[in-house]
Amino acid sequence: MIGNDYISKRLFEIETGNVPIVLSCPHGGFKKPKFIPNNKQGVQLSDKYTVFFTRRIIYALKLMDIKLFYIISKIHRIKVDLNRPPGTSAAFEQYSTDARDVHFFFIIR
Repeated sequence: MIGNDYISKRLFEIETGNVPIVLSCPHGGFKKPKFIPNNKQGVQLSDKYTVFFTRRIIYALKLMDIKLFYIISKIHRIKVDLNRPPGTSAAFEQYSTDARDVHFFFIIR
């Protein structure tokens, strides 16, 4: 089992802000940890440019002293699809506790 420390530092980029807005970027990640099995159901591709555009938005608003709360996923969608309900086969391989932990971490943030 992987710990929350590994998940939060290696698989997500999270920041607190100064306005009540949360920017979520669940797709676009590139990391494919070998200990998490590839999901055989659902979407297999990462969303191109979502991380790039998310970071551009964050940067542009910071120039105006507006800091958003945000969470950016670094994990590839073939491992865990964070937009799918956790009980569905499209979210992740259901037998993997590590995949379940990553998905749950995103949900509770």
